[in-house]
Amino acid sequence: MRRKIPALALAFGGFLLVGCGASGSAAQDVAARFYAAVEAGHGSAACNLLAPESRRQIEQAEQLTCAVAVLSEDLPAPGSAVAAERFGNQAQVRFEHDTAFVAEFADGWRVVAAGCVQRQPRPYDCVIAGG
Repeated sequence: MRRKIPALALAFGGFLLVGCGASGSAAQDVAARFYAAVEAGHGSAACNLLAPESRRQIEQAEQLTCAVAVLSEDLPAPGSAVAAERFGNQAQVRFEHDTAFVAEFADGWRVVAAGCVQRQPRPYDCVIAGG
């Protein structure tokens, strides 16, 4: 099931952060760990990296616990990270085969959306998205 998320990258200018600066690295790290957990079949670990609203949305949409639902989603293998752009407390992390959006919360960065494909001129179409 695909969900729409506003194309944050289209609304804001950003700085290329791959390998530069702790904040970009932290956002990229969380997105990479999320995909690694999904690929390894560790649903609980993947869910611990999701934003609260994203976690709630996936449980509600699938009528399953997050740990089970996140593994049943059709997320692509992302490949290597290509770029991370930060926009205030949000970031877009682009991989070779996928795009994720992350946000900074009081307890750290969390994945807001994953499995995102840009559909011009509309917003990104995401497999997992909160809000």
